[in-house]
Amino acid sequence: MGMTEGIKVELAEKGVLEINGYGSSNGGVFRSVHVNGRGTVNGDVDCGYLECNGSGTFKGNIVSKKTRISGHSTMDGEISGNELKAEGNAKIKKNVQVEILKVSGNGTFGANVRADSVMIEGRASIAGNCDAEDFLVQGNVKIQGQLNAEKIAIEPFGHCQIAEIGGQSISVKYHHHFFLQWLKPFFDHILTADIIEGDDIALESTKAKIVRGRNVKIGKGCEIGLVEYSGVFEQEEASQVKESRKV
Repeated sequence: MGMTEGIKVELAEKGVLEINGYGSSNGGVFRSVHVNGRGTVNGDVDCGYLECNGSGTFKGNIVSKKTRISGHSTMDGEISGNELKAEGNAKIKKNVQVEILKVSGNGTFGANVRADSVMIEGRASIAGNCDAEDFLVQGNVKIQGQLNAEKIAIEPFGHCQIAEIGGQSISVKYHHHFFLQWLKPFFDHILTADIIEGDDIALESTKAKIVRGRNVKIGKGCEIGLVEYSGVFEQEEASQVKESRKV
């Protein structure tokens, strides 16, 4: 374990790593890891709980049952575990595989994300694909690859962008909030996508080239190039669909 002047790095208890102030440590197996100042952890970490309240840099892969980031954290490797909460500013450069992902701050993901449940109430950017069972957004999301989930519910804050969306139940709904109404002249609260494909699709405030599904409802604020449906198609007057066809 490396130490320099001004650093406080300690194993407060057996298996507990704490970095308070400025410090660095090697990786290892711990019961818990706490970064409260400006800390760097070199190497892989395996722990039951990881918490970053300050500014943390993690050079290796992380396996942690629960991870909570309320400060600023950069993770150069992959992260896996049961739960990841990004309440501050989290930058994860490689793959994420967890059961529960919650983003209420700002999350930047440099590769693929896989989770049973994804909940975004802040801002999230994913450079790769996102696979989930449930994908719920009340905020801003950008996904450069594909989003695949059983249930997808998005209430966009600002301009959300997802290249391709696939799921069983897909809902995009404009969130009628006073604050959003006040910001409307300055920001578009809308989702844009190339392709949206699912079984049951209900869209508002969405721009898409192709929407393909069994039952499709196009609501207000939508601009759609082509709708293909096999069941029921509904379109509200306050929407634009260039072409629709039953297949």
